Amino acid sequence: MRKKSKRRLKNKLRARVRAGGEQRGAPPKLTENEVLAWADAFHVRTGRWPTARSGPVAQVPGENWNAVSDALRSGFRGLPGGSSLARLLAQERGVRNRQGLPSLTCSEIIRWADLYHDRRGSWPNLNSGPIPEVAGETWKGVNVALMHGRRGLPGGTTLKRLLWEYRGVNYGRTRGPFTVEGILAWADAHHARTGNWPDAESGRIPECPGGVWQVVDVALARGTHGLPGGSSLSRLLAERRAVRNRYYAPDLTISQIRDWVEAFVARTGRSPAHRSGAILEAPGETWYGIKSALREGKRGLPRGLTLRALRENAKRDKSAEASGRHLIGETRCPDDPVPSEATIPEAATARRIASRKAVAQPYVSLAGDRRVGGPT
Repeated sequence: MRKKSKRRLKNKLRARVRAGGEQRGAPPKLTENEVLAWADAFHVRTGRWPTARSGPVAQVPGENWNAVSDALRSGFRGLPGGSSLARLLAQERGVRNRQGLPSLTCSEIIRWADLYHDRRGSWPNLNSGPIPEVAGETWKGVNVALMHGRRGLPGGTTLKRLLWEYRGVNYGRTRGPFTVEGILAWADAHHARTGNWPDAESGRIPECPGGVWQVVDVALARGTHGLPGGSSLSRLLAERRAVRNRYYAPDLTISQIRDWVEAFVARTGRSPAHRSGAILEAPGETWYGIKSALREGKRGLPRGLTLRALRENAKRDKSAEASGRHLIGETRCPDDPVPSEATIPEAATARRIASRKAVAQPYVSLAGDRRVGGPT
């Protein structure tokens, strides 16, 4: 009941204001010409047109632009209603109203793009800024209207696509089809020009107008532009040009790493560490990468080893071989064949890992008590 009474009272007050009845403290009546005169003075003083948030009206103490806009919208203070400050200025002064922008057509946008091209020698994009032919219009706003179907446009397109359809503007798009041999030829030219092989971040392809390496990499992976898919630029170069691919590095063996360690010791007089840089005997390999592969058990290596332990194991294996005993701890007879060099470090490493696991296993006695480290 209280809400209904408040609504009834508000409707009565509105009816009195519209009828011209005077109330105590009621604001004076307004006319659209008066509002336009205030707006013109505001524009002369500030260089811009007022909005509902422009604050007080300088010519009339106690008046503000928000109340004026509300009166124009609701029909208070002798105004007809159904309008607003922005709408009134758009109709009478040609001020751009963001909530009531004029309709656009594709032919009109193409005409603006042609003028832009004649003026600058290039085609506009969404970052080209204002459109000089239409005050208040920007290429970004036109692109948004084309995408979302606003201002009378069909929607579902963009400024780039519109110019491609009507003017054949490529905008750097790489259009197929591609071939593997063509991509390899571009990669060879890139290597001859820069000394490096291309990757997905290498930018544009001079031999392919509008082409970029990122598009080529995606096409190799997804199977677009006439390619079979399931590959990548780095994988293709690794297979066809033997370019090292860190994501598909070849497997290693303990004997290989031991040879590199021995060569490093012979060259520098000290054992290598993970900060020793590149391995001269293996282009593309680094001691840090070897350390990570040994620690994590990658690239076909057993897990849990270090470069230092590998060096110490190699020394022990050599001393054991020199003393005339097998690596597995048995005495070697004179007629026994000497173990091959390739299997020596693997056998020693496997034996040490097995012994560590055996020591680490807890001992369970027959009585059921659990003791760590074996029986006492």
